[in-house]
Amino acid sequence: MKNKLFLILCIALTLNACQTSDTTGNTNDGPVGPDPQEVAEHELDIIGDGNGQRPRVGDEVTFIQKVYQNGEQLGNPVNRNFAQVAELPPDSTLMRPINPSYAALFKMGEGDSAVITQPASGLDSLPPGVSEEDVFTYEIKLLRVRSKDQVEQEATELMERRDALDNQTQTFISDYTAGRLDAKLKETENGVKYLLHERGKGELPPLGQPVFISYMGYTMDGKSFDDTFQLGETVNFPLGEGKMVPGFEEIVKNLPKGSKATVVIPSEQAYGSSGKGNFIPPDSDLVFYIEVLNI
Repeated sequence: MKNKLFLILCIALTLNACQTSDTTGNTNDGPVGPDPQEVAEHELDIIGDGNGQRPRVGDEVTFIQKVYQNGEQLGNPVNRNFAQVAELPPDSTLMRPINPSYAALFKMGEGDSAVITQPASGLDSLPPGVSEEDVFTYEIKLLRVRSKDQVEQEATELMERRDALDNQTQTFISDYTAGRLDAKLKETENGVKYLLHERGKGELPPLGQPVFISYMGYTMDGKSFDDTFQLGETVNFPLGEGKMVPGFEEIVKNLPKGSKATVVIPSEQAYGSSGKGNFIPPDSDLVFYIEVLNI
């Protein structure tokens, strides 16, 4: 019941729309947010300086959202710390009254947070399991705003770099196997070896918060089994919650924002004797090229 209700409440933030973008530094005549009279009754408290880039209709926003009913968090707790990525649809596509989470995003800048309080009594109709006395609270943190042009440009740049990085990693695997990198590699306490190409100047990723990365993964025979560059996208996961293999999380938590590294993860810190599907045989050491893009 609560997972179903969670989806009903969040639907306004997950719709896609083919609209032109309008962000700071981009010229566009798109709307900056819905008519306040169309938004469901709510109270809004924005935390932050409001100076970050603000979204407009058609922009891609990356955010964390937590929803509470009478103080109890809704949704699957396994997934709630993942950042969501959505294209902001025009309000003409949304149910009335408009979800206040959608409206709040237009008043926030990158890095801002918001707390929204919405009484159920203000809804036109009550979903099953909801009474007029219920109060919903939304906690939102806006992590990133990108216009459609920025999304397409970054995807193109990733693809253009992909072949060069693949060649670089294949060379790394050959040199590593031949022992030519022994003097250059660093090693963590759990046996993860890595070659740091560039140490970022940003912060270290905090535990429990999404880390945004691009990566390519290989078995020791040079076969690729995962490649976000080829897909033209980045991925995120909450650090320290076991969403990635232990060796991957161990190295990422030690890489500041902006870092680039090639990593060798021993089998026992990866998929061990089980392997993974048809792509990773049992007892396989793995090689990853990793870029920490944002935290």
